[in-house]
Amino acid sequence: MAEQSWQPYWERAEENLRAAETLLRVALPLSNAATSRAYYAAFHAAIALLLARTDYRPQGSEWAHDHVQAQLNIHGIRRRKLLEAKHGPTLLYLLHHRRSADYLPRGVSQKKAEEALKLATGFLAAIHPLLEEQP
Repeated sequence: MAEQSWQPYWERAEENLRAAETLLRVALPLSNAATSRAYYAAFHAAIALLLARTDYRPQGSEWAHDHVQAQLNIHGIRRRKLLEAKHGPTLLYLLHHRRSADYLPRGVSQKKAEEALKLATGFLAAIHPLLEEQP
């Protein structure tokens, strides 16, 4: 199997972050859509970090949400100490809010969407400088 590159995942992370920002800036903010995009920004950033700085690869070709969360904590935080421990629960927190935004009738408030965007922005900011470094 060919080695996967981290760059397409990072590009997708940045695109999703820009989308979340845009969705909250419109005249009538789209909180549910912004929350979903904030989660996917962090999810793709986590995949980029796993590809760039660890030897973890998924079985098959798909990156399962629960596996990315677990492997980020195992490889990115506990073993290699790439990220501070405060980033450990980020994906889980954002996933919880994305599920509310996507599947529950009440959705998420604008305040929760703004919190999700802030958290995703900080997560990407922590990961970005690690991507170009050599393992």
